[in-house]
Amino acid sequence: QAEEGQRYRIEVALDSLEDPMVLLSNSAGDEALWEEYFWDEDGATILWEPLWSDEYYILVVSSGGTGAYTVRVTIE
Repeated sequence: QAEEGQRYRIEVALDSLEDPMVLLSNSAGDEALWEEYFWDEDGATILWEPLWSDEYYILVVSSGGTGAYTVRVTIE
């Protein structure tokens, strides 16, 4: 659950997952847009403020098969 007016930091730390992509969608399945997105060999960081309160989903997908990763969400 994310609240309008809050700013969130979403961090995806990669372990053994190769060639990943991180997506964020709302309860209707629409992709949410974020303000800033940083990516390096260790993972991704997304800085995001939702336009409205809703249930959101962080999707981590890979064209390289399966693997391990960790997701951490904090309020800024």
